[in-house]
Amino acid sequence: MDYETFIDHLEQHTDLWSREKVEQVAATTLEVLGETLSTPERTWVSKRLPARLGDALTRTWGGQRFDMDEFKDRISHREGLVEDFAGEQAQVVCQVLADDLDKEVVEYLIAHLPAPFPALFQRPV
Repeated sequence: MDYETFIDHLEQHTDLWSREKVEQVAATTLEVLGETLSTPERTWVSKRLPARLGDALTRTWGGQRFDMDEFKDRISHREGLVEDFAGEQAQVVCQVLADDLDKEVVEYLIAHLPAPFPALFQRPV
């Protein structure tokens, strides 16, 4: 997966107002997801992402446990977005990742992320 292509795809699907904000929300989403993974899990995934995204995934401490409300709150707080809007945009980030990443990486994330986070990678029916 190429970073610029990924951001191009995100721009087409998010409701964010600039490319810079798209990049920031993508990085923050991965950062917060990374907080739920163990160090070996984050390392495995980060090696399969473009460098900027892999760096975001491993930026903070992993192995934390929190629910979806806390996930949205963390993104909202870090990005200065309303919580529900932050959650919607983070879900778009995950769905575009699911489309753009190798199937093996998506399956690994789904298998290793604690509930309810794997659902972020599935498109609503």
